[in-house]
Amino acid sequence: MEEKLPISIVVVRVINMFVAILSFVVEILMVMIAVPNFVKAAQKAGKIANPILLIAVGLIFVLLGSIPGIFLLIQNRYLKSRKSSARIWQIVIGCLAILSFPIGTISGVVILYFMLIDKGAKEFFVQ
Repeated sequence: MEEKLPISIVVVRVINMFVAILSFVVEILMVMIAVPNFVKAAQKAGKIANPILLIAVGLIFVLLGSIPGIFLLIQNRYLKSRKSSARIWQIVIGCLAILSFPIGTISGVVILYFMLIDKGAKEFFVQ
């Protein structure tokens, strides 16, 4: 039977999952907005939009949008390992999230609170 996770770790994992899903949704929206606008700009310039270039632009958006989400999903699994490096990475994620106003700021502050101040989280990572 698995050890029960402290509520602070559960909250941080839920925030990670929420932000990862949000990252994937934003990525899809970026592709849906960017590709048609690229086609319109090419038509205004009197050129035909190159399908290979459209695919390349779409792939760039997909790759750039997927990186944060994939990283957060990996970190979510890593948090259960009880390694202190997982806590350090989560603190880095919290610091970076603060720069992303307003959802990132809120989630970053909550993550930093649980990783730096909450005793349950500190004790969870102590081995």
